[in-house]
Amino acid sequence: MSVAEATTVKIGNKTYELYENGMAGTPAKYDTDYINESNADGTDHEVAMSAITDASGSEDTAVEMKTGVLIADADVKNLKATGGTVKAQGAAITGELSGTTSVSVESGDNTLTGDNTYTGDTKIEASKLTVGSESALGASTVYLVNGAALDLNHLAVGNNIVVSGCSLCNADAFTGNVDVLDKADLEMDGAATVNKVTLHGT
Repeated sequence: MSVAEATTVKIGNKTYELYENGMAGTPAKYDTDYINESNADGTDHEVAMSAITDASGSEDTAVEMKTGVLIADADVKNLKATGGTVKAQGAAITGELSGTTSVSVESGDNTLTGDNTYTGDTKIEASKLTVGSESALGASTVYLVNGAALDLNHLAVGNNIVVSGCSLCNADAFTGNVDVLDKADLEMDGAATVNKVTLHGT
């Protein structure tokens, strides 16, 4: 991959090229990353938090982003985002998300905490997001897709939530029993033949 094809991460007053296999060179410890550049074809580049942590040598690295994509495959302890997309993949994310920032929860168990005001969508698909503060979801609309779970943690959250997909899908040949546990919802698709549905709790 040539330098022109590489994406750029600005670290303090130094610039490093970020390749698909990680950062070129071995930067010293630093305080802030700026994830703002685009790929040569105009698309937003993606930077993995694990690569930032490995390059910096610190799990407390502060990350600032205006555009681009941060893959949160490791905990993000100090994020300031005014745009771009945060892709959560089994991480605890803490910081300040504002502007047009959007959040895509893609896998694993995730936590989002902060005094956030972001207006971009929050999409949770086949994974779990736990809310760590009342304003964690900012002013976003939250989309729960394909069995996703949103744990509001008993907090006073007032976001709009859209639920789609199902928790028992393609069930046209299913003939077993279904137990629905306390406060759980069951949405089925297909012409399922269910022997027994047991509801637990209220």
